[in-house]
Amino acid sequence: YLHYLYVDKVAHPAQAAAGEPEARAAAFEALHERYSPVVEWATLHMRGFYLKAAQLMSMRDDFLPRQYLSWTKKLQHEAPVALSSAEARRFVCRELRLAGGSE
Repeated sequence: YLHYLYVDKVAHPAQAAAGEPEARAAAFEALHERYSPVVEWATLHMRGFYLKAAQLMSMRDDFLPRQYLSWTKKLQHEAPVALSSAEARRFVCRELRLAGGSE
């Protein structure tokens, strides 16, 4: 966050105010390239709320930079799960008291 804030407020404020946002935009593109993998790693390791937030944000193409969209869109159908399908089936069968829960 601080690196983005630095670029926004310190490194390129004159370009943004003067209507010349190209240098500022290029600086932000470089930051997105640098930090997108870091945020992806953190999201996948913290799981829970952060996975859901990433999935939600990926639903709008105009909300996140493309570097973040590339991996958040994958989370729509490739989110890592800690529970195997066999474990889930046993759990549901046990909770609903159905036969076949021991398969």
